Amino acid sequence: MIAFNDFERDALSEVFNIGVGHAAATLSLMLGEPIQLAVPTVRLIARHAASAALAPMAGSRVCAVRQRFSGEITADALLIFPESNGLELVRAMVRQMDGDGLALSAFGEMEQEAVSEIGNIVLNAVMSTLCDMLGASFFGSLPELQIGSCDAIFGTGGDGAGQCMLMLHISFGIERVEVRGFLAFILDLPALDILKKSVARLVPGSA
Repeated sequence: MIAFNDFERDALSEVFNIGVGHAAATLSLMLGEPIQLAVPTVRLIARHAASAALAPMAGSRVCAVRQRFSGEITADALLIFPESNGLELVRAMVRQMDGDGLALSAFGEMEQEAVSEIGNIVLNAVMSTLCDMLGASFFGSLPELQIGSCDAIFGTGGDGAGQCMLMLHISFGIERVEVRGFLAFILDLPALDILKKSVARLVPGSA
């Protein structure tokens, strides 16, 4: 499998941090409150191993906003939260946290629209920054909200053979709520090779 060296991984982490910074600024303007977003780690794993890698950290059920980006770099991009944390984040952002201590309910129509919009802002900001810095172009689909097991989100069939996934931990901070989630980018080997060569050009001393 194609791998990134330490310098390339650091460069990629910096690009993603800039992207989520742009997303945080947009969300802060929308809500009139400071939003902190950070991407502390970047991992590259095989797609067939994605569910096993994510489930211990995210739990048995997750909510994911998925968008398909096509162009010079083609990828399925996902913003993923444990289901309960996704609800907590959305309720905090729309200022409708349960004030009497009751448990959060399941995703309703309003929550689905809110989390889809959050995903749309974050994924587009990250992809825009990535493509701008790498000199690439892309087109994005409409966001799609999926709720289910990690196996259902990532797929475990043969269609994932030969695909890799960039998995990034992401931290949201708003008011007194901090939610940890994940960004995932599913790429086939040609797209991953293009990404690696593009990122290598960002590393000082690279050809």
